[in-house]
Amino acid sequence: KMLNVPITCVGEFIFFKTRYNSGTMIAIAFLIGGICLATVNDVRLTFVGLCFGCLGPLCGTINALSLKHVQSTYGCTGNQLLLYIAPWVVATQLPMIAFTDDLSQFRPWMQESLCIPGMVLIFVTCCIAWGLEW
Repeated sequence: KMLNVPITCVGEFIFFKTRYNSGTMIAIAFLIGGICLATVNDVRLTFVGLCFGCLGPLCGTINALSLKHVQSTYGCTGNQLLLYIAPWVVATQLPMIAFTDDLSQFRPWMQESLCIPGMVLIFVTCCIAWGLEW
């Protein structure tokens, strides 16, 4: 978590020649300090954890820089890009449900008292988000 922002800033500097002023760097330092204080309380260092700890920010940075490149190349905002790729994300994720989720839990969950209001709330918020795009 602490490395996501600095690695993205370094990636932007290397690939896009983005320069940050001292105020931005100080704000990033405070952000990293706050994340450190809020999330790092009992850490045990293992080799597997170290590998995933390094891969996570690296993959996040590659994703952020790729999206920034696509947005600048095609002249679209983040919301427009999300609108364009959402059908593909849904189409690739729906088949994964059968392999990744325990579908035997679905029927008992449907009988919960908060199920219907929760589903209605999710539907309404999705409609509002979709409506904001138009």
